[in-house]
Amino acid sequence: GGEAIDVTGALDISVGYDTLSDCHDVGGGKNLQWKHDGSGFYFPVSSRGDTRLYSISIDGADLIALTATGHELGSFSISNEGKAVAIQISDWKMPSQIMVTAPGTIAHNWSSVSNHNSWLNDESPMQQPAEFTTRGNDGYEVHGWMITPPGFDETSTYPAVIYVHGGPAAQYGGASV
Repeated sequence: GGEAIDVTGALDISVGYDTLSDCHDVGGGKNLQWKHDGSGFYFPVSSRGDTRLYSISIDGADLIALTATGHELGSFSISNEGKAVAIQISDWKMPSQIMVTAPGTIAHNWSSVSNHNSWLNDESPMQQPAEFTTRGNDGYEVHGWMITPPGFDETSTYPAVIYVHGGPAAQYGGASV
């Protein structure tokens, strides 16, 4: 009962798992999970190649990003007692890992509990793409990534390959695997 309240209107970005990669389609785990005491909830937000975990109080105050930019949240889970938050997360150079924190701790205070596929970077180092934006003919901002070849030399010229992927219903993002 009661009136609906828009608690995420100030974000003006996509709530949910909207990041895809060469290794997976969009999707993920739960889109919303209540805090154990009912005071608010946790949810994923996708923007500019990231999918991040946020928390918010039930009245829309205290909107907090719990994971850093430059990462892709694959899923999250909150313990029944609300004592721990677990996430599956990756970035361009780190294959998906499981990390945990206690609710109420400052954002980015995560401890890794897995080390899956860490050998991949030793065997074949993954490159960090350079993020950029450009404007289309209509003035609309387009977000993208540029990946340079190994041994890139700024004084040399290289052919460009343009791979149009993502948008408007999804985004390509920062997941290595």
